[in-house]
Amino acid sequence: MWNATRWYLPAILLGIYPVVTVIGANLGVVPLTPSIVARSLAFSAGVVVVILIGLRMVQRDLARRASWLAWLLLLLAFYSAVVLLAERLGYVNVYAGDPGFAATYGLVAAAIATAVSRPWKTHAREPKAFLLVAVGLVLVTLAPGLVAAARGRAAAWRPAADAVIAGSLSEAPRGAVAPERDIYYVVVDGLGRRDVVEEFYEVDLAPFADDLTARGFYVAERARANYAQTFLSLASALNMTYLDAIAAEVGVSAEGRQPLMYLIQQNALMRAASRAGYRVIAVGSDYMATERFARADMCLCSQHGLDDFELAALELTPLAALPAGWLREDSYDAHRRKVTDSFAGLEQSAALAGPKFVFAHLMVPHPPFVFAADGAPRHPRGGMFGDGDGFPGSRAEYVAGYRDQVQFVTARLSAVVDAVLRAPGPRPVIVIHADHGPGSRLVWNDPRRTSMRERFGIFAAFYFPDGPAGLYPAITPVNATRVLASRYLHANLAVLPDMSFFSTWNRPYNFLRVPADDPPRSD
Repeated sequence: MWNATRWYLPAILLGIYPVVTVIGANLGVVPLTPSIVARSLAFSAGVVVVILIGLRMVQRDLARRASWLAWLLLLLAFYSAVVLLAERLGYVNVYAGDPGFAATYGLVAAAIATAVSRPWKTHAREPKAFLLVAVGLVLVTLAPGLVAAARGRAAAWRPAADAVIAGSLSEAPRGAVAPERDIYYVVVDGLGRRDVVEEFYEVDLAPFADDLTARGFYVAERARANYAQTFLSLASALNMTYLDAIAAEVGVSAEGRQPLMYLIQQNALMRAASRAGYRVIAVGSDYMATERFARADMCLCSQHGLDDFELAALELTPLAALPAGWLREDSYDAHRRKVTDSFAGLEQSAALAGPKFVFAHLMVPHPPFVFAADGAPRHPRGGMFGDGDGFPGSRAEYVAGYRDQVQFVTARLSAVVDAVLRAPGPRPVIVIHADHGPGSRLVWNDPRRTSMRERFGIFAAFYFPDGPAGLYPAITPVNATRVLASRYLHANLAVLPDMSFFSTWNRPYNFLRVPADDPPRSD
């Protein structure tokens, strides 16, 4: 038994190394779903075992075939590093999902593994060296994440997060009068405001904005984001306040998004809606921050395809060049289906019994750019939600993909508005705004090279049947939710100063105040 196990173990450890790499990079930084992590580890280990058993057809000796496979997996562990090196050397056509490069790398790795291990003639050595290397790689890769996770636990941020939620709820008592109108609150990820998308992407949003205005919407022509990242923006808007208290608690050097995830899941706005007598319905996305909502009474949150975590692990291997459908279904098609389902869920929710508060986070027009202007499939290369300088392509590719996807999104939003306004009963409240703007000129860790005008100029439109009182051209999401809660959820929230903050990906709580590029409010 031990004779077999001692050969299986090094290969299994090397086989799960891509998954371990993603764990190490994200542990203590973004929330990981234990079931997804366990599934990924089990699948990777299972594949190695199946391969080892299958190789018995060409090499009956376990030690020899395990030695060859261990060498191969060790070489494949450096695939993403080789891709990165090639990109930095100027090979612009090399990327993780390139079938030609992946196949070449795999063949070269197999040839080197064969030449080194010589499984047809050399008696395999004891597996101790492989075991030490495999264990060493796993431990070195996991160590930073384990340290970050330990620091995150030691920070004791939970009371501070609960205080943020309670602070807004204290001004939103339980409603004494039953709500009259349904409320639809839609966050469209990365949708820039009219002047921004015209300047940077040559897309004219005037027809869309004018159509909404004709229907009675107030379009905030100078709206701005409060934060440049989705986690920060949603945590702030859904709790109707800024995040200074959380930043002070965890420290400006913290990386972990766990406090932000907690604020999104336990947010004050949905709690205020429940207190006011609404049934809370959430339309989830396939982005980790909003896959599900703990405070929702009903969640339209079905998922398609592989999880972000699993896709990230695949991107580190030559399997990035294979259609994910060979494992479950193509990742871009899965994202396309999720976005389509989300729009359909919004339309279908109009027929559900009220009173209801419907929240949706739509992961478009944010990358990946999987929709043409007419809604037909687009097929981008590599990556999923990489934005800014994390986008796996050129700026020209970003601009072209974003331009198409904006046209698709605005057409679908118009259809959603039609469906909601046609529903029987009192006219609903509708809020549509972005969490942040697009990112073709975003450099995550260098604010000096980032276009703040592009990143912070967001689309925002409001349908308040009783009139646009309290709204103004340069409103930000924090105040959009405060006005919404004050007018329709029995709250009494004063408007805060409209402020915008940039922070790098590695230091999300180190807020840099971004001056407004807009004229001051006239009122």
